Amino acid sequence: MGKRRGLLCLLLVSVVLGTAAVASAFQPVYVMASGNMGGTYYSLGGILAETVNEKLPGVRVAVLPSGGSAENVDLMEKGLAQFALIDSFAVMAYQGRDLYYEAPQTYLRGVVPLYPEVARILVPKDSAIVTLSDLAGKKVVLGKKGSGVLITAQQILMASGLRQDQLEPAYLGMGEGLLALREGSVDAVIFVGPLGGGSAMEQEALKDARIIGLDDKTRKKLMDTAPYWKEFVVPAGTFDGQIEDIKTVGAWTVLCCREDLDDDLINRVAETVYDNAEDISSYIPGSVKLSPDNVDEVLIPLHDGAKKFFDGKGAL
Repeated sequence: MGKRRGLLCLLLVSVVLGTAAVASAFQPVYVMASGNMGGTYYSLGGILAETVNEKLPGVRVAVLPSGGSAENVDLMEKGLAQFALIDSFAVMAYQGRDLYYEAPQTYLRGVVPLYPEVARILVPKDSAIVTLSDLAGKKVVLGKKGSGVLITAQQILMASGLRQDQLEPAYLGMGEGLLALREGSVDAVIFVGPLGGGSAMEQEALKDARIIGLDDKTRKKLMDTAPYWKEFVVPAGTFDGQIEDIKTVGAWTVLCCREDLDDDLINRVAETVYDNAEDISSYIPGSVKLSPDNVDEVLIPLHDGAKKFFDGKGAL
């Protein structure tokens, strides 16, 4: 399966590069790894690339669909992508934690903080599940294999004291998982993603579902073992029928790049993104506005070109 997926990635990269090369002749083309087609990463990656291509002469960025953060790190490591949208997985990879304990991905650099991704559990409204411990023996969507969501789900289970073999895992993407929840073929979905208008599918699923947060003990253990997680409160009224605040954790998705990219290129990319922040922000889930003031949410080293930009804005 891994070999087939690798061949598919190479084929997709070839198609992306080949198509872009025809359009841009001898102009260099940079690949931006994103996410599943139709998902938030893919659509946001598309608008970022479109903005750079339109506003930055001499630079072409092609968007590559992928399985998400984990695969994006893999594509960047192999040199098949120069830019990528990555969630907290970037910190794990850079620091050599978990999957990367023998191979820290020290080439990763931050360019622009985009928006926070927030963890929560979705269950049917009439479900008897009210806490994480109630997931024992249930069929639970943990995310697609190879995704950052799956790693997060595993971290949440471990922090709560649940072992993965105590439940029936379903390895589905978030869209597939929400559909399965609506159809009644799974009992819960451990969901990691933006808040608000970013997911029409989640809003639809919540017509027949409710949200569970993370208890104090689980949140504390998560933040102790994975410091990129921060306390996050989903305010009452964020979702239809949500009458109380929900306590959980969140971490930011960041536009990342390889360290070996030119400083001037990255400086101009960052400047272009923020010069067009109003337009791009309309595509960012949860009504988050792009702002240089969010640079502290980038928990891996900034690229030198990005550092120059944020220094110039007085944000560092």
